[in-house]
Amino acid sequence: MTFPTVANSTSSYPISKSDLSLNDVHKTEVTPSQMDQTVKNNWQNGRMLVTNPDGSKGYVKLDYASNDEQVFAMLKNGDVVVASRSPAQNYKCEDGSSYVSYSIKYSKDAIAVIHTHPDKNGVEPYPGPKDGTIPYNLGIPNYVLSSRGVSALKPTNGKGSSIDVRLITGAFTGEGSGKFNLAAYIDKLNKGHGDINADYTNPAKPQTAKVRCVLEP
Repeated sequence: MTFPTVANSTSSYPISKSDLSLNDVHKTEVTPSQMDQTVKNNWQNGRMLVTNPDGSKGYVKLDYASNDEQVFAMLKNGDVVVASRSPAQNYKCEDGSSYVSYSIKYSKDAIAVIHTHPDKNGVEPYPGPKDGTIPYNLGIPNYVLSSRGVSALKPTNGKGSSIDVRLITGAFTGEGSGKFNLAAYIDKLNKGHGDINADYTNPAKPQTAKVRCVLEP
C-alpha cells in the first residue's frame, strides 16, 4: 500500500478497524507513559493515526523529506488530531544555528503537541532552540519526531516549571548532525524559559537574548 505525502493537512489515508490498536482509546485521560507509547508506536510505523474532523480515523504519513514540519495534538482521550498552524518563519542566529517559528491552534483538550523535524540542512534530529516554550508556557509535553528517533520535552510541574528532556526511542543524533549535549541543552532551556537563545537569570535584564536571531527574507 502506498501512502501519500501529507504535511499539516486535515486529509488522511483510510484505515481498517484492525489498525485502531495503534492508538489506544482511553475513557479517561491518558497517562504520561501511554502518551510516550502512542507516539513511539506511530513513529515506528512511519505514520500518524489521526482522528479527522468528522470523527473518522485515518493515517498521515510522517514525511521527513518535506521542507516543512508536521504538527499534531494529542487529546485527553488519546486521539491525535492534525493541528492548524500559521505559515513557518525561518530565523538565522549569529552563532550559525537556525530555527523555524510558527503559531499553532488546537483543542483546549490537548494534552501534548507532536511535531516533526524534517531531514534538511539546518534542522537537527534533536529538540530545537524554542521547543521548550510549549511545556514552559502551556504546561504540556512537546514531542519531537525525526527520522532518527523521538524525544520529549516535558514540564516537571505544570506551567512555568522546569523542563525535562529525554529520548523516547532512537537517537538524538544522526549522520552529520554533530554531538548533542543534553545536559547543556536542558540548562540553557530552563534559563531561557524554554528558549535556549534567551536568558532570564539576569534580574536586571531578564529578557535579554544571549544569541541574536533574525528573520530570514
